[in-house]
Amino acid sequence: MGCLLAPPGRAVRAAGGGRVVKYEKGAERPEPTPEAPESAGAGNGAPADPDGLLATALALAAEGVKVFPCHRVVDGLCNCDEPYSCKSPGKHPRKWKAKGGVIKKNGSKDATTDSDEIRTWWLKWGGKHGALNIGQTLAGRAVVDVDVAEGKPGEATWEALSADQDVPKTLTYRTGRGGLQMLFRLPEGETGGKADGYSNTLGTAVDFKTGPHAYVMVPGSKTDDVYTVVHDAETVSLPGWVADLARTAQPGTGGSVVAGRPPGSQLSDLLSLPADDPARGNNWLAAVAGHYAGDAWKFAPPRGWSWYSDMVRAANAASADPIGEADLLKTMRSIWDTEARQHEQAEVAAVVQLLQPGGAFFHNVPEVPPAVWGHGEEILWAEGEALLIGAPQGVGKTTLAHQIIRARIGLQPTVLGFPVAPGKRVLLLAMDRPAQTRRAGARIFAGDDPHRLSERLVVWEGPPPADLARHPETLMRMCEQAGADTVVVDSLKDAAIGLSDDEVGAGWNRARQFALREGVQVLELHHTVKRGANGAEPNTLADIYGSTWITSGAGSVISLWGEAGDPIVSLRHLKQPFAEVGPFRLLHDHTTGTTTVHHTADLVALAGASRGGISALDAAKAIFETEKPSAAQKEKARRRLAKLVEAGQLEAKAGPTGAGTVYRAPSGALF
Repeated sequence: MGCLLAPPGRAVRAAGGGRVVKYEKGAERPEPTPEAPESAGAGNGAPADPDGLLATALALAAEGVKVFPCHRVVDGLCNCDEPYSCKSPGKHPRKWKAKGGVIKKNGSKDATTDSDEIRTWWLKWGGKHGALNIGQTLAGRAVVDVDVAEGKPGEATWEALSADQDVPKTLTYRTGRGGLQMLFRLPEGETGGKADGYSNTLGTAVDFKTGPHAYVMVPGSKTDDVYTVVHDAETVSLPGWVADLARTAQPGTGGSVVAGRPPGSQLSDLLSLPADDPARGNNWLAAVAGHYAGDAWKFAPPRGWSWYSDMVRAANAASADPIGEADLLKTMRSIWDTEARQHEQAEVAAVVQLLQPGGAFFHNVPEVPPAVWGHGEEILWAEGEALLIGAPQGVGKTTLAHQIIRARIGLQPTVLGFPVAPGKRVLLLAMDRPAQTRRAGARIFAGDDPHRLSERLVVWEGPPPADLARHPETLMRMCEQAGADTVVVDSLKDAAIGLSDDEVGAGWNRARQFALREGVQVLELHHTVKRGANGAEPNTLADIYGSTWITSGAGSVISLWGEAGDPIVSLRHLKQPFAEVGPFRLLHDHTTGTTTVHHTADLVALAGASRGGISALDAAKAIFETEKPSAAQKEKARRRLAKLVEAGQLEAKAGPTGAGTVYRAPSGALF
C-alpha cells in the first residue's frame, strides 16, 4: 500500500467533515474545499474546531461508535495532574460528570454516543481551552497499529508481513508520533478482543487493537503532534490473512509462536531461539535486522552498513537452516534503507522546523532582554542566555544556586534583592560532591513541602551518563526527560573532562546552546584560577578556569571571591547581558543557607552627606573600593549616577571649572 511513514505533510481540513487530511510531499493534491465557518460542526455556540476533533467525534458517535474524553498534550506535557511522570501523555481518560451528576472515570468502559455529552466536553476542555483529546472504542472494529516512534521497526515489520498479500485501502490515521493506524470492520457477529480469539500483536512494533474496551484516538487529538487522516476511505472488512496472524500471535510479546514468526520482540529473545526453531524465518530475520539497523543509526556518525551487515549475517548463520543469500541481502537492504530514510527525514524535518524568517528574528526585539534573575537594566541572568557563576572552593556557589533554584520553582520571590522569574521545573545536576550538596540544600529546603519539591525539582546525582562536551545533545535530552525548563550544572568540571582544551570548551558551549535553543535556562557553577600578586581577587574573564569558549558562550558571568567558609564574600559581575550589577559584599548565613547583600555603596546617601555633591570619580572609589579606579570603573560609576538622576534621586550640575559634572541630592547646595 506504499510507504506512509514519512514525516507528516501539510494539513488541509475538509469543510464540514471535520477530518484533517495530510498530503505527502510531491503527491498530487486536490483543490481544498472552502473552509467552513469558524464554529461549523460545533453547535450550541461551541468554540472553533481547527483540528476537526469535535466534528469527527460527533460523526463517529452518529455512526454508533462510542467515544470518551482524554487529556491532551500542551507545550510538550500532558495536562493531567502528573505531567512529568505521565506514562501515556494525551492518551489516558479524563474524569467527567455525566447527565444526572454521575461521575465517569473508567475511560472506554464509560464511553458514550450522546452528542450532548460530547459537546459538553468540548465547551469545558476543548476549543479555546485546547485541553481535550477524545478516544474512540473498537467494538466490532480492529486497528493495525504500525509504530515508528523512537526508532521502532514497525514499518519494516509491516512490509515483511504484508509482502505478497492483498492490503485493501481503508480508513487510515497518522498518529501523533508519526505511526500508522489502519481501521477494519470485523466479521458480522464479532465484537473483537479475546472473546473472538484475537491477540494484541502482529509482530515487532505492529499492534492489533480490537474489542469494546480497546481504543484509539479520534483524529484531531494531539500527543506529540495532531492525529490526522491520511486515507479518507471507507472502513473495509478485515483481510483474512490479518485475522489469521492476529489469532496465531502470542499475546503481549510482539511475536508469534507459529507460522515462522518470532516469539519475542526483544533482540535477546530473538537471538536466543534454538538454531532449529521454525520461527527463525524471514519475519524473524526482519525483526533482527530492524534491531541492528536501529542500533546502528543511534550513533553519530552511524556505525554503518558494514557493522550492520556483519551482525545480521552472524545471527542468520547461527540458524540450522539460514536464509539464502539473495533473500538475506534483500531483507537487509530493505530494513537498512527504511531506517536510513527515516533518519534522514527526521534530520531534515528537524532542520526545517528550526528555520525562521529574518523579519521575525530581527524585529520586535525588546531593548532590554527579559530577565530570569534581575530587574530593569540590572540583569544577572538573561532569558535564553547561560549564567556562569565562578568561584574557588567553599565560598558559596552551591548555596547561592540553591536560593536561585528555590526562587525558580516559586518558593521565594527574590535572591540578593533581585526578582527571579518562576519557571516550571528545575533539573539539578548534583555531580560535584553530591553528599555535601544534599547537606547544604537541606538547610534552605528544610521547611518546604516535600511534595512541592518533588513536583518542581528533580535531581541527577553523580557523574552524567556521558561526557556532556563530547556528546553535546545529552544535556538537552536529560532536560527533556526530566521535563525541566531550567538546568543547574554543579559543576562544569564534572560535566566535561579537559575544560582547558578548546575543543572541550567548544563542545560544552554546543551542549549549553542546544539546551538554550529548546527553551531551557542554563545555570553553570564553575571554578576560578588565582591570578595577580598574592592571588588577588579575579576581575577579568581570563580568571575563569578553562577554555575561552566557556565564557564566550555565556551571557552572564559572576565571580564570587573569598576564603573557604568565610561568611562574607565579594561578588563581581564580569560579563553582563545589559548593565553591570554590583560589585557587592555578600553575607552567607550558614545556619539557614541564605545569602544577603551585606554592603554596597549607597550613592544617594553619599551625595547627601557631601556638601558639594560627588563626582563620578568619588562614586567609583566607593563602588570599587579603590583609591585609583580605572577609566572603565569611572564610566560604570557615571552610568549608575545617571540612572539615579533619571529616577529623580539625584540631580546633576556642572561643577567648578575643570571639575566636570557633580551629583548631589535634590535638596543640597552646590559650592
